[in-house]
Amino acid sequence: SEFVNYPKQHEDISYGQGFGEPHPVTLISEGAEARWLVPEEPVPNWEKNQFQDAQWNTGLTGIGYDNTPKYAPFIGDGGNTNDQMRGINASVYIRIPFVVGDASTINNLTLRMRWEDGFVAFLNGEEIHRENAPDITQWDSRALSNRSNETNAITLFDYPLSATLRNGENILAIQGLNASP
Repeated sequence: SEFVNYPKQHEDISYGQGFGEPHPVTLISEGAEARWLVPEEPVPNWEKNQFQDAQWNTGLTGIGYDNTPKYAPFIGDGGNTNDQMRGINASVYIRIPFVVGDASTINNLTLRMRWEDGFVAFLNGEEIHRENAPDITQWDSRALSNRSNETNAITLFDYPLSATLRNGENILAIQGLNASP
């Protein structure tokens, strides 16, 4: 009778000031294991959790196109897409698995990432954010414009999300977009 907007409750955690305050949790760290593919044809359901990516390239995040030594520190081991993308495709598919113990204790998600020309991000198969991407993306889509490497490729950008995590394995899937192949 005393609380009008009573928030979601969690087992064995009291409601009130000063106890159980939220604290940041990192679900995917820089240098996390990932799988990636530069598609040469449509790849149905590549962003879905149950998709089998065992034949894809493996690497550590960040995954991307690095054509100068200045940006090399931001490309993870095995994550340089130069040879597969150059002159072939402006898109790369990236899948990053991560595990959540109790999804009900996590809220206020933020996607934090570096990117240059464009991307579309999916969480467990549902689109969660896009930047500088066409309204409808295909396997060979390009970013809407070329953005400057000088600051964009090395700056962390934060995007608040309204997405739902699952208990157990989750998949963050990203279609990275260059302005040209």
